Amino acid sequence: MNEDVYKDKLQKIYQKSLDFFSLPDAFISIYQKLNEKSNYEVISKWISNNDDLILAYFNDSYLLVDNFKEQLPSRVNVCYDLEARKNRKQYPSQNSAYEIANDLNLDLLDKDEYLFLQSKLDWDNKTSSWLKTPLDFRQNKFAYFGDKKFGHTFIYHNGVQSYYATRGFRLKFVFKLK
Repeated sequence: MNEDVYKDKLQKIYQKSLDFFSLPDAFISIYQKLNEKSNYEVISKWISNNDDLILAYFNDSYLLVDNFKEQLPSRVNVCYDLEARKNRKQYPSQNSAYEIANDLNLDLLDKDEYLFLQSKLDWDNKTSSWLKTPLDFRQNKFAYFGDKKFGHTFIYHNGVQSYYATRGFRLKFVFKLK
């Protein structure tokens, strides 16, 4: 992706984000950070196949996040992580949320980020999203997921080996300007 297309896509994401979130920094400052070589390599690969991203400011960090209303067909039927996929005895999923995130050098939203974003946005009314889960909970073979029903956001837990046609995940890229 050439730099002009990259900058244009980021500008559109920034402008759309202002409809939902207060962003404390000007676009040019954010663009300069996201145009640094290591960031550019990660983000340009991600946004070349994804036009639906949003930028939010949460806990003194920026989050660049998937913003599709419901899970994409390419993102469902995945268990939580590689260990869960390999340990499933029958009918293992073809992939996992964390394998895909790691391949892109991105991460999953955690439950606090998901709750914050859902307070401003309206996702997962018919689907759900795996969420980054603390290691102590994950070691017990469970992971968090969230959805939104009737205007309320819910966080649940499920076995990490499970996968469903309506459960996917949302990716994020976290950065600070200072």
